[in-house]
Amino acid sequence: MKILVLSNKNPFPPRDGGELAIRNMVQEMVEYGHEVSFLMMTTSKHHKKNSPDIDSINAHNVFINTEIRPMKLLWNYFFGSMPYIAERFVDATFAERL
Repeated sequence: MKILVLSNKNPFPPRDGGELAIRNMVQEMVEYGHEVSFLMMTTSKHHKKNSPDIDSINAHNVFINTEIRPMKLLWNYFFGSMPYIAERFVDATFAERL
């Protein structure tokens, strides 16, 4: 089975429980014989350029600037239809790669 895993951060190597859970889930999928593609975001907060330590996965890493921008925050507060915390993660490059 072909499986696409999307992640908001690079879990390789894992530094916290969430990253460990993502990494272990992907490893289990590979061990069960699935073809895994992994698309992850790299942000200034979670900036790691490490490659996956799991063989046979197709991994892609896309940098997204999620810094809080005061003017965009104000515009979003008055006119936005999506919460600003979510809007910061919307990126054309990530969508194109997806």
